[in-house]
Amino acid sequence: SSYETVDISENYLINDICGLIDELIQLLNSEFKDNQNNDKTLPLSLNDMKLFDQFIKFITLQMIYRYLPSSLKPQSYLLTTDSKGIYGNYNKIKRYDNLKFFDLIVTKLISTFFDNGSNVGNDILKDCLRLSNFHYDIIIAIVYLISKNDDLNKHNHQWTILENEIKDTYDLYVNYSIWINYLNNEPVLQKLLSTRVSNLIVLKNDGLRSLIEFILQIRETEEIELLKLSQLNELVMKKPSCCETNKAYFSAFFHQVFEILELENNSNIIIAIMNILSTLFNKNVKVPFHQIIKKFNVLITITNQNDSNFVQNLIEYYNEYDFMFLIYRYINFVYTNYKTNKLNKEIINEGYINKLINCLKFYLMCSNGKWYLINYLIMNYDFNSQNNKFGEFILLSDKTFELSFITNISNNAEAGDVNSKIQNLQKFMKLQDIQNDLIIKVLETLIKNDDILTNVFVTILKRWCESYSNESDTDIFLQLNDLKIMNRLLELEAFKDEIFQNSQNLLVVIYNADSDDEGEEHGNDTDTDNNVLQMLLKLLSLILTSCDNFSKQNREQLENIKTKLVSEHGDSKASVSLVSRIVKILSNSNTVLNNESLNQNDDDDDLSTDKMALKQALTNLNDPLPPIKAQGLYELRELILKESKVVDYGVVLELHLLEMKHKEPFVYLNSIKGLVILCQNNSSLEYLMKLYDEYDNKESSLAITFEEELRLGEVLSQFFQNKKYLINNDSNLHTIIFIVLKKINATNVNKLDNRIRMSAMSILGILIQVNMELFTESELIDCFNCIKGILTFEFDEKNDTFKLLRRSSIHLLNDMVYNSGLDKFIISFEEYENLINLLKYNKDFKEKDDLTIQSINKLLLLIDDIWKETYSLKEDTNDTFLSSLKIL
Repeated sequence: SSYETVDISENYLINDICGLIDELIQLLNSEFKDNQNNDKTLPLSLNDMKLFDQFIKFITLQMIYRYLPSSLKPQSYLLTTDSKGIYGNYNKIKRYDNLKFFDLIVTKLISTFFDNGSNVGNDILKDCLRLSNFHYDIIIAIVYLISKNDDLNKHNHQWTILENEIKDTYDLYVNYSIWINYLNNEPVLQKLLSTRVSNLIVLKNDGLRSLIEFILQIRETEEIELLKLSQLNELVMKKPSCCETNKAYFSAFFHQVFEILELENNSNIIIAIMNILSTLFNKNVKVPFHQIIKKFNVLITITNQNDSNFVQNLIEYYNEYDFMFLIYRYINFVYTNYKTNKLNKEIINEGYINKLINCLKFYLMCSNGKWYLINYLIMNYDFNSQNNKFGEFILLSDKTFELSFITNISNNAEAGDVNSKIQNLQKFMKLQDIQNDLIIKVLETLIKNDDILTNVFVTILKRWCESYSNESDTDIFLQLNDLKIMNRLLELEAFKDEIFQNSQNLLVVIYNADSDDEGEEHGNDTDTDNNVLQMLLKLLSLILTSCDNFSKQNREQLENIKTKLVSEHGDSKASVSLVSRIVKILSNSNTVLNNESLNQNDDDDDLSTDKMALKQALTNLNDPLPPIKAQGLYELRELILKESKVVDYGVVLELHLLEMKHKEPFVYLNSIKGLVILCQNNSSLEYLMKLYDEYDNKESSLAITFEEELRLGEVLSQFFQNKKYLINNDSNLHTIIFIVLKKINATNVNKLDNRIRMSAMSILGILIQVNMELFTESELIDCFNCIKGILTFEFDEKNDTFKLLRRSSIHLLNDMVYNSGLDKFIISFEEYENLINLLKYNKDFKEKDDLTIQSINKLLLLIDDIWKETYSLKEDTNDTFLSSLKIL
C-alpha cells in the first residue's frame, strides 16, 4: 500500500518506527555477535542493504521533510518518479507545521540510531547509515530547530553527536558547502551552517588538516594554486565564533599545527601549513616557538619553510648558538646510538641520519651565512658527557617517532674522570671515531659553502697548537681527536682542495703557532715542540704544493714565515727546503705581478660580494634538498632585484623555468613566485607569454608539458593582478587577451585539455576584474562570443571538467556584466533576449550542477537590474517647461 497518507503520531513514531529500529538492532546483534572481527565488510546481503536504504529514505521524507518548510526541498538523491515506491513521491507529501512534535521526532531518531549503546547490531546499523546522507538530512532538521530558537543547548549537543558519527571531517566540509549553496533561499539556515563550517577548524581534532584538503582540493589534484593558498590564509586568520578570544583560538589552532608538522607526510599539506605559519608571523601573530623546539620532527618539517624572517626568528628564539647546539647534540645522540646498535634500525636508518644532517645544513644556511656556528658546535661539544643527559625516544604505532628535549635522562655510558676513561680506552676511542665520522658527514654536505672547511680546519688546528702551550690543562684525548679530524680532512682530496683554496688564515696560524712560547720562562718539551713543528711544516708544504697563485696578502705572509723559519729553525733540513721553495714562489710571483690596485673602490667590493652571493645561490640551487634548492632561487631573485651586474634576467629566468618542472611543490611554488617577480621585466614577460602560447604547437621548438603550461598560467594570472603595470603596458595586455581567448575558444574542445582552458579563463577573469577599461570593444565581444559558445555547445555529463568549464564561464560573464555593464558587448535588444533565453534554458533544462544554477540565477538578476537602469525611460522632474504645462 502507499505510504503517502501515513498519519504520523507519537505512538507511530515510538512503536512503529523506533520500535522497528530497536528490533532490527537486536536481530543484527544476536545474528552476528559471535562473528566479531576486524573485517570492514558489512555482513548484509545487497538486497537487505537496498531495503534498509529505502527504509531510511522513507523516514527522511515522511518524518523530517514533512515538518520542514516547503522551501526546503530534499536533494535529488531522495526523490523518485515511481509513485509506487516504498517511500512515495515527494510532491504528494503534505507539509505540517508542528515544531514541538518535530523536535520529538528528531530527538527520538537521534537517540535510537546514535545513542543506543555499543553493540554489534548498532555498529552494523551505523555503518549502513554512513553509506547514506541521513546524517546531513537530520542535521538540516537540527539547524532548522535552532533557527526557531528551540532549546539551543540540546540541539547543539545533538549536532555534535551527529558530527562525531561522521569520521571524516573533510566529508563535513564537502557536504556543508553543498548545503550552504543549496539553501540560497533560506539565509538564516545558510548563516547557521556557514558559522558551523568556520567552527569546524577547532571543533574537530583534524579540522585544520581537513580544511586544507578541502580548500586546496588535495584529494582531487596534486597541483597547488597560489590563489587557493591565499584563500586558505584568509580563512584561518578569522577567529571562529565558538572561541571567545584570539588566544583561545590560536591555542587550539597551534596544537593542530604542531601535530601536523610532527606526523604529516603529505608534502602539499606541509606546504600549506608552512604558508600559514609565515602569514601569521608576518601579521605579527605570536608564534609559540617553544612548541616547535619541543619535537625534533617538527624542526625537520620546518625545513620546508622558505620565509627567511620566520626561520631566523625561530633560530634567535633560543639564540643561534644554543639552537644549533641543540640540533647537533640530537644528531650526535642518534648517530652514536645508531652506530652502536642501541636503536631500532627499522626506524632509525641511514636515510633518517641524512635527513637530520640536511636539517642542520638548512638552519645553518638560514642563519644568514653564519657558518662559524659549525665551528662552535665542533669545538664546544663534550662528546662523551653530552650523551649522558639527552633525549627520550617515544616509538609510535605507525612506526614514526618523536623526541622530547628532556635533560637528566640516564644513558648506558657513564661520565667519569680521566682514569676511568683510560680504563675504558677502547670503548671511548671507538665512540670518538664514530663521532668524528659524523663530523665528516656534516662537513661533506657543507663542502661548497663559503670557505667553511678552511675555517673549521683552521679552528681545530689553532686549538691543537694551543693545547701544547697549556701543559697544566692538557687533555690528551682532545689533542688526539683534533689530530684525527685534521688527518681525516687532509686525506680526502675534495676536502684538501677546498681547505687550501683560501690559505690566508692557515698561513697566519702557521706563523703565530709558537708565538705564545716566545719569552716564556718555563722549559720546553723538545718532543712536544717537534710534534707541533713537524705538523706545521707538513701543512706549509701542502699549501705550497696545492696553490698555484698567491694573493698579495698571502705573499706577505709567506715572506714573514720565511724570515721566521730562517731565524728560528735554520738548522732543520725540512725548514731549509721549505724556505727555498718559498723564495722561488715569491720570485716567480714578482715577475708576473701586474699593476694591481692597492685600494679597491666600493663598486669592486660590491661586485666581489655579489659574485660570492651568486656562487652560493648556484650551489644551493644544485642541492638535492628542496628547501635549500628553493633558497637558491630566492638568492638569485635578490640579486636581480638589487640590479646586480653579475646576473641577468635571461639566465635567472631559465633557471626558474627549469625548477618549475620540479615535482616537489615546495620547489615549483617558489619558482612560480620568482617568475611572477621576473615578469616585471618586459622581455621576461614577453618570453613567458610566448612560451604559454606555444603549448601544443608541434611545430614549435618551445615545447612544454601539460603541468608546465598550467604552472605558467598560474604565473601569468598572479602577475596580471598588478593594475599599475597594466596601465603603463597595455600592449602586453592585448597580447595576453588574444592568447587566452584563442585557448578558451570552443573550437579547441577536442584539441586542448579543459583544465588548460579553465586556466586561460582564470587569467581572463583577473584581467577583467583588475582593468577592464583597457579592453577594446572587439575584445569584449570576442569574450562574450566565447562564453556563448561554451554555454551553447559544450555539455558532457560524463566529464566533470565540462561542468567546471561552464561554471567558470558564468563567473566570467558575471565579471564582464558587473564591471562594464551590457552596452559594450550587447549591441541590440535581440542579443539581450538571446542571452537571457540561453541562460534560462541552461538553468531550467540543461544544467545539473547546483552551483552553476545558483550563479545563473544571480547573473539573471544582475542583468535585469542593469538593463532596467540603462535602458528604462525616467521622468525628468527637473524640467521646468514640462512642469509648467497644464491640462485645460
